[in-house]
Amino acid sequence: MSLIDNLNPQQRDAVTNTDGAVLVLAGAGSGKTRVLTHKVAYLLEQGKAREWEILAVTFTNKAAGEMKNRIQLLLRKELPQMWVGTFHAIFARLLRRHCELIGYNPNFVIYDREDQLKVAKEVLHSLPNIEALINPKRAVNIISSVKSGLRELINVGKEGYFKFDSKMLFDAYEKKLKAYGACDFDDLLIKPLELMREHPEIAEIYQNKLRYILVDEFQDTNVVQNELLKLLWIKHKNITVVGDDDQSIYGWRGAEITNILNFPKNFAPAKIFRLERNYRSSQAILKAAQSVIEHNFNRHGKELWTDKKDPHKPLLITAANEQDEANTIARLVLDLNSIGINRSEIGVLYRTNAQSRSLEGAFRDYSIPYTIVGGLKFYQRKEIKDLLAYLKLTLNPQDSISLLRIINFPPRGIGSKTISKLVELSENAGISLWEVLQHSEEYDELSGSPAKKLDKFCFLIKDIHEYSQNSTFLKLVKRTLEKSGMVDYYELEGDEEALSRKDNLQEFIAGVEEYVKNYPDRTIEDFLQEAALVQDVDEWEEGDLVNLMTVHCAKGLEFNAVFITGLEEGLFPLIRDDHPNIEEERRLFYVGATRAKERLYLSCAAIRREGFGSALSRFVEEIPPALIDSYHKGRTLNLGKRSAALSSKAKSWDSSDTSPPLIKSFHRGDQVEHYKFGLGMVAGSEIRGGDELVTVFFQGYGAKKLVARVAGLKKV
Repeated sequence: MSLIDNLNPQQRDAVTNTDGAVLVLAGAGSGKTRVLTHKVAYLLEQGKAREWEILAVTFTNKAAGEMKNRIQLLLRKELPQMWVGTFHAIFARLLRRHCELIGYNPNFVIYDREDQLKVAKEVLHSLPNIEALINPKRAVNIISSVKSGLRELINVGKEGYFKFDSKMLFDAYEKKLKAYGACDFDDLLIKPLELMREHPEIAEIYQNKLRYILVDEFQDTNVVQNELLKLLWIKHKNITVVGDDDQSIYGWRGAEITNILNFPKNFAPAKIFRLERNYRSSQAILKAAQSVIEHNFNRHGKELWTDKKDPHKPLLITAANEQDEANTIARLVLDLNSIGINRSEIGVLYRTNAQSRSLEGAFRDYSIPYTIVGGLKFYQRKEIKDLLAYLKLTLNPQDSISLLRIINFPPRGIGSKTISKLVELSENAGISLWEVLQHSEEYDELSGSPAKKLDKFCFLIKDIHEYSQNSTFLKLVKRTLEKSGMVDYYELEGDEEALSRKDNLQEFIAGVEEYVKNYPDRTIEDFLQEAALVQDVDEWEEGDLVNLMTVHCAKGLEFNAVFITGLEEGLFPLIRDDHPNIEEERRLFYVGATRAKERLYLSCAAIRREGFGSALSRFVEEIPPALIDSYHKGRTLNLGKRSAALSSKAKSWDSSDTSPPLIKSFHRGDQVEHYKFGLGMVAGSEIRGGDELVTVFFQGYGAKKLVARVAGLKKV
């Protein structure tokens, strides 16, 4: 049996066209990895190249390892001399061999992000005028953008949002790095490019050696990576790149979509092959996704198709607010589970990490085991733990653990030596850290500048504490955020991660507003206690779990059922400034939709936390009414031109078994039995989101909150 016998006609054409420049536009679920691995195997089998004459690059070590294993399995032999790896690994190898030509020691060390931040901190300390404007993280981000974007520093310094001489910063950073005999990750690409441009004889070695170049996920390459490929390709001119311009979603971290759009021009003459047969999603899902992505102008164009028929159209859910949205999704997950769809086959996607809070709360209420893919659960996130530490310390200044957590966050110049002295004085005197803090000026070990900084922190906590005596819980949280400077700190950093952390802090406020509304008689102490215990509500962190994640994290994954949440203008597409990249946001929606195999749910809320609008996302508007089903629940969203069409197709839930029961079935003190947890006693019951939620204490398991209609509880 031939290597290519199990390929479809389009895949076979892409594999057997070995010579020249080849662009394989591989749609979602069309078998792109299959094409890439089969092409390498085919080149070797046909004697087109020897293993050391092939360069195959991708973006992760895992993907590179899987690629090499698949090729070896296809050929049934080991290939120890083949160049398969990530861009960084391949070119770091090249750099070590020849770096002395550009003044580097072959034993250079590679600095990771943490190391870079330390160097940036030293550099900024030597440049006080710049240090006053940015922090180390922002400095590293700017330097990285210069390197990965191959921008000329003269076009960056003192222009745009930088507002300072970035060349001075860049040069000082590079000088420090070289003095330490180090390279950062960006250097592993930019330095080999500089090396081969300055020493053409080195470039010629690899141009002659590498007869065939193959690249995976080409839509994610940046400017430097594209230049490296062009430089190596020039001799034999055999290059195959596989990618999907419709799935280019990493522009915010340097990916340049023009690389794949301009490939036919940059690597002319080039052939283009389209893999349009989708093996994953149903026809209904593909048509809906296709109708959206076709609104982008910057694309090569292709149309996915499948012979997989399915009666389920994408379903639009309109909810009153984000909590109603979360409860509705939780109930739908239970329904899917009841018809045999495992929780692990369900993906719940959101545009920003902050959206997970309400979803996590609903899943805990409905006793649905879940996991956060590629991230932390809401109350485990650093910024949330920091804010909770401020609140705890405000209520109880003797809480030394919380004090140590935030004494120098946001950074206020209280170093580790000062903190160590503080702890030592506390232990020696047998008093709390707070008591030492209140009298720091009395200790010789803390005199001078340290005492002033400690005194300033002490005043901050006292100020918040005094405010807490005559304010509401909600006002206290807002005051704490304002006085602590956390929001300002993340705004100053300004990158995607920092803005996400800021969103999470705003979402915390939304959670407090919701808590106060639902439980007007409860206090801040009650809230903090529940936040501390939230991880103990269920211990089902194993086996069959629903997958919660951002849409970015979902790329490369697939699920039987997918929920895309928060489909409102401003949230998805996410609009943070006056120049949003709507085409990349649309590609992100396309990626999310094509993760679904059989069922796709699109959800939105009429009211969401401050900062986002309540108009239906343009991406939903772009789906023809005939391709989507919907129902409305709660308040009607501002559906614009879609309103009448959707209202006529709306499906009511009033006739289903999710309507609120008139009488509670369980009461405090009832003894019950559960198939998994055994005997237990009811601690309380409440009606929420159209269901009866019963809190039961089980011996050996603790408190569990269960949905009465699906938990199978029996009174004893």
